[in-house]
Amino acid sequence: MATEVSEISPATEGEPIRYSLQRAGGIAALVDAATFVVGFALFFTLIAASNYGSLTDPSASVEFLVANQLTMYVWNLTIYIVFGIALVVLALALYARLRDGAPALSQVATAFGLIWAGLVIASGMVANVGIGAVVELAGQNAAQAETTWLALQAVENGLGGGNEIAGGVWVLLVSLAALRAGELSRGSTTSAHSSASRVY
Repeated sequence: MATEVSEISPATEGEPIRYSLQRAGGIAALVDAATFVVGFALFFTLIAASNYGSLTDPSASVEFLVANQLTMYVWNLTIYIVFGIALVVLALALYARLRDGAPALSQVATAFGLIWAGLVIASGMVANVGIGAVVELAGQNAAQAETTWLALQAVENGLGGGNEIAGGVWVLLVSLAALRAGELSRGSTTSAHSSASRVY
């Protein structure tokens, strides 16, 4: 009597992994959204009124950092590092969702998503390391502390705090890939996380 052996195709074997990645991507999207809620809440309740970030008055920013070192550390950790880590998971989850219907576009989109995540994480790390340096210098040489803050601000903004080119390209390519894969109807807006312009 012949015994039938059922074969599991590679695609079927990969379904549980893909499903788990989709769930992780959903959680990552919620985490990213939460970082924006926390970031905007801190900005509008504490940071905005302090004139922090003004390039014409760096002394105010240095004074604010000295008085709110821990708060700014947590703020940078949330809006940059936690956001960037979750973004890696989200970008990979979207790739897994779109790769069958738009393989080339989804690959390019994922590359930009990972680049954006790296830039954002690097920006947060520079910002947090810079806080300690500026606060330490402020107690010894105020002018040098202000110069250091200006330099660090330029690096932070250049990496990811002041422009969202990589993020904008990622959102655009994900949207196009979703349209091609049939995951996004024409005329509807993409559900991919976007931060077209940050006020912080």
